Amino acid sequence: RTAPHPQIDALEHDENKNANAMSNHSTSTHTPPCTLEVESGDALRLILHHLTESGLHDAARALQEESGIGAVATHSNLASLCKAGQWGEVLTCLQKLDKKRMYSSLKGGSNNNNNNIMAQVHEMTVLELAEMGEMDLARATLRLSMEELSEDMQLSIERRLQELSTLRRRAETKLPHDYYGNDNVSRQQRRDDLAQRLTDAVPIAPRGRLMALLQQAVKWQTHTGQLP
Repeated sequence: RTAPHPQIDALEHDENKNANAMSNHSTSTHTPPCTLEVESGDALRLILHHLTESGLHDAARALQEESGIGAVATHSNLASLCKAGQWGEVLTCLQKLDKKRMYSSLKGGSNNNNNNIMAQVHEMTVLELAEMGEMDLARATLRLSMEELSEDMQLSIERRLQELSTLRRRAETKLPHDYYGNDNVSRQQRRDDLAQRLTDAVPIAPRGRLMALLQQAVKWQTHTGQLP
């Protein structure tokens, strides 16, 4: 047998090292990535938000009723809906919120009507309906909102509705001096104030959140080799 040559032995040693390094690199490259557990409730809330944002309110309501979950954020149109006086849409959004997690911030943690945003949304719904000439509908809405309103607030709204009815019978177009609040505050001022308070109280979910997360997941799985 030919005696081993030191340079040949050194080359074989280097080749073996490189082969082992490549093998280890290949193994680590194909190591399955760590997985992140997502609670089913969080996934359902994302779907609920997506349905609401897409205007699929019946589907969102069905999902909420069957799952028993509520949202912890609402879509970014909430402030603009308030400023436009779309109180039906605002209430639809707020009713989808998780009552245990969100209603304390909306109700101010007290019975003080000044802190109770939900009560003021119901109040504005009634007052604006009456101003538009829908007095019967306004009174019916008031009756349906009793659970959200304190007794003092109910009496105050009733008084203002009665004063408005009296003015309309006299063919007067003006409103009672405190119809939307003290110091002759205007309807739009109340809308803007409530829009800001709702924005402060309710987290706003980014638009298209569900689709963005799905796209990120697909990109990540493609990057890690889980998808072709």
